[in-house]
Amino acid sequence: MSQASDKLRPLMKNGSLTMLALDQRGSLRTIIANGRDEGTISDGQLSAFKVAAAEILAPMASAVLIDSGLGRDAMKKVPKGVPLILSADDFEQAAGGPVTRSGLDPKVTPELIRDLGAAAIKLLIIWYKDSDPAFRRDTVTKFVELARKTGTVSLVEGIVRDANGDKFKTTREHGEAVIEAARELVAAGPDVYKAEVPGYLPGQLGDVAPVCPRPHQSDQAALGRAVERRRGEGLSGNRAAVLRERRQRLPCRSRHLGRCRGEGRSDPRSQARVGAAASPAHRHRAVGAPGGRRMTLVAGQPPGSIIQFAYTVADAEAAALSYATELKIGPWFLRGPLMARKPVYRGVAQELRLSIAIAYSGHMMIELIQQHDDGPSVYREAFARNGYGFHHHGIASVNFDADCADYAARGYELVFTDQSPAGTRVAHFDAGRGFPGFIELIEIVPASIERYEGMYHAARTWDGRDPIRKV
Repeated sequence: MSQASDKLRPLMKNGSLTMLALDQRGSLRTIIANGRDEGTISDGQLSAFKVAAAEILAPMASAVLIDSGLGRDAMKKVPKGVPLILSADDFEQAAGGPVTRSGLDPKVTPELIRDLGAAAIKLLIIWYKDSDPAFRRDTVTKFVELARKTGTVSLVEGIVRDANGDKFKTTREHGEAVIEAARELVAAGPDVYKAEVPGYLPGQLGDVAPVCPRPHQSDQAALGRAVERRRGEGLSGNRAAVLRERRQRLPCRSRHLGRCRGEGRSDPRSQARVGAAASPAHRHRAVGAPGGRRMTLVAGQPPGSIIQFAYTVADAEAAALSYATELKIGPWFLRGPLMARKPVYRGVAQELRLSIAIAYSGHMMIELIQQHDDGPSVYREAFARNGYGFHHHGIASVNFDADCADYAARGYELVFTDQSPAGTRVAHFDAGRGFPGFIELIEIVPASIERYEGMYHAARTWDGRDPIRKV
């Protein structure tokens, strides 16, 4: 284990960081409001949400990040063997908007940190391009001093904005700002620096690490002592019992594959059986997962498995409303009409005008596709064969280029490629071999996981209102 990993070891479980973040405030209010007046969402509702999340998820986490205000009741639900990371930042944030300024919360005192038994403290700092760094430098310095005074680990997170306070327009500008912010904010000597992902330009992600500090192994002692304050005698057995109890409450597919009751708790043969049934076309490997292990879940579905059933329709909005009314599937997130970004159909670039509606039924994404023009396309091709109806199985891919090459090497014909409105790539292959419709590989990146998870959780809590939500 590296020195940096040693620094974080007490916050790890089974060698991994699986931290639960429950320190959201204004942004959580916006999410719960879901387009309604945020003034109708009370502090009590936010606190209750955090309590519920902590009760169910904290036993599975290696550490919990939480605020001392609305998160105080939730702290009581965090098992003693799980370290607390206390949010020490104070935000300026308009209703429904992003955080515009952050500072050190004066209410987070050494006495409070010790009373709550925090193992680490965290500061989010907003970094503006071409702005005076004096305030940020002073804030981070005071924060680091607070951590050292209390024997806790200091974690600084930098969020970058352009000179006007907006997100950067290009990936390159954003990546350069992330690196510049890292150089500035680590100067005060925080133990851990959390950076935004700079983007997907070659080499940029690796450019962040050299400007960040390398914690010394001896620094681990402070964190270890703080963690021990959270541990009690005989807690390991109690913690295991809590985990078993919480897992039994969760839907089986929402837990780690192969860890559910009846699915082969530790039996690799059982996991192999599940993996063999994951794809309609073949025994698809765990895409992007070294050693064949399944990794990131997409709304409960592992990479390499079907995450989407897609249908062509004459009117996406009308069809979505029918699904919501008759089949109780919703809410539907409708986008369009819009021009496809980079459509290429059977080797020829084209123009393609679409409307797309997406909703979840259980863990499965349902997609409704309407083509507004009459040009040749993968959608018109399917219509010519069978009329409107089933179009493709969508398969999650976290190693998109390699998976496309794999399908092509095994004789599947590439029919169509495009980029989604969010910028991720898709590729349609002619399924043939007795399978209906096409097979679509869907590139999965952190942003798409977040988007799909938002739709998935909206479906789980949907009460039948607002069935069509235009995005």
